[in-house]
Amino acid sequence: MGVKMSKNLTTAKTFVDAVDCINAEGASTLAPHAIADAPFSCQADMLKEVNTISAYGEWSKTFLAGNQTAIFEGILAEDKASNTVIWNGLVWPGGKEGPVLEYAYILHFNADGKVDSMKKIWNDKFSMAALGM
Repeated sequence: MGVKMSKNLTTAKTFVDAVDCINAEGASTLAPHAIADAPFSCQADMLKEVNTISAYGEWSKTFLAGNQTAIFEGILAEDKASNTVIWNGLVWPGGKEGPVLEYAYILHFNADGKVDSMKKIWNDKFSMAALGM
């Protein structure tokens, strides 16, 4: 007997799997789960020009391209009162032997169960230094 996840948690899991994977296909895979032109924000310098979820999907696709050894893990938490799901993610860019990098997403859902805003919490400078970039 498994635990039944809420609709927002299920959508969040599918959404994160689409954006954070070595085969990320960009905005097209996020479209079924987010409203068109939904806002995206992040204080990281690398993402200062990215302001929609679609644009982030394309950025992520490019950023992850060619990194076939990356391993992604994380946990989801939901605040039903505010229609918000938080993803606390870990990524090992070079497999489990390499450095671990942390990040978080805050996903807000509209009444139809689609992501209508996304925030990323990420230290891009630390991550790039850990990757030797």
